Amino acid sequence: MRHPKGDRHQVQLSQLHGIAIETNDSGPWGQDFWWLIYGPDEDLAFAFPEGATGETEVIERLRALPGFRDDAFGDAIRSTDIDTFVVWQRPLG
Repeated sequence: MRHPKGDRHQVQLSQLHGIAIETNDSGPWGQDFWWLIYGPDEDLAFAFPEGATGETEVIERLRALPGFRDDAFGDAIRSTDIDTFVVWQRPLG
């Protein structure tokens, strides 16, 4: 992903630890949710809002990960509450 200021953020798929979606109650007038991408150290590597440039391509790649939770993704995009939905975690082992 590229930040509007030009900074580039990336994590290799092989280094991902987890993916979550953080929702809020800003409704249709604000950024409804943010993608949270966790790197190999289990810390937040970067986040990006719904509608960010390149989001469609990133989501396609993330949803193709084995074990991606489409049910949690659906719950997140329908949510109008402040909440966090884990949509993927690296399998243990």
